[in-house]
Amino acid sequence: MKKQNYTYLADMSLVFVAIVWGAGFIGTQYALDANGSTLLILAMRFVMAGVILGIIFRKRIMKTSRKDIFYGAIAGLILFLGFYTQTVGQSLTVISNAAFITATNVVMVPFIVWIFTKVKPPTKTFILSFVALLGIGILSISFDSKGLVLGLGDMLVLLSAVLWASHIAYLGIMVKDRDPSVMAFAQLMTAGIISLVLLLILEPESITSMDYSKGLLPIIYLGLFSTLMCFLIQTTAQKYTSPSKAGIIMSMEGLFGSIFSVMLGLELLTKNLIIGGALVLASVVLVEAKWHRKKNDVIEVQGVD
Repeated sequence: MKKQNYTYLADMSLVFVAIVWGAGFIGTQYALDANGSTLLILAMRFVMAGVILGIIFRKRIMKTSRKDIFYGAIAGLILFLGFYTQTVGQSLTVISNAAFITATNVVMVPFIVWIFTKVKPPTKTFILSFVALLGIGILSISFDSKGLVLGLGDMLVLLSAVLWASHIAYLGIMVKDRDPSVMAFAQLMTAGIISLVLLLILEPESITSMDYSKGLLPIIYLGLFSTLMCFLIQTTAQKYTSPSKAGIIMSMEGLFGSIFSVMLGLELLTKNLIIGGALVLASVVLVEAKWHRKKNDVIEVQGVD
């Protein structure tokens, strides 16, 4: 198969990941509504996914080097921090805010890649980052009697977006010469172990306080589909596409998350959601478009590669 075909297949696989992750916002909300704590949800989904993945690829894992496990473990640490801040943040805000703010990680990826590779992002990236932040402001900032207010949940989700950008950039660089199944196993098990240890130390009572009749199925969905399947697909796909391109495609999870939320009646379609979401998505899409300056100084925008 030609390299272009591998890239196309990888990109289409990441679109599928975005759809499943979009539905994952709903699954997370249902688990939270069932009185599931953040650490309990993370421990269950990651341990479930890591153990199953370990069983499936046990022969490859046994033959791999400690260095590959180590690099995968670093990805797992970033993964845990991203999920923890996102899940806590989502419990303090609405699904559409969490979905769209998470999507802004796409404009952060080039900056993170810059740190790793010393390659400076183009000017358009700075411009579109500002547009994305403007969209976040419309989505997240409200005016009340106290003035301008930025919700704590929105701030935590924004922090998670930085961590997601770091995860995408790091994974895109490290997975090129390594077995994606081993990298996926190492990162999921690392995130699972950290979540489980913190759960047992900080909030063991949450294990019995959750309503499993309502929260178990959503967590199974998160574990089998949003975690095991999607992170295996993502890790494999990033061998054949760039981190920035992977970021823009997977940022569509915000769009799908909000669509699913409105369709299920969990929230209303508001003017702020439309305007703010449009600005965020515009920055997300245009960050991968090619901008060329003609002789008359008119900027021409071409399609995404």
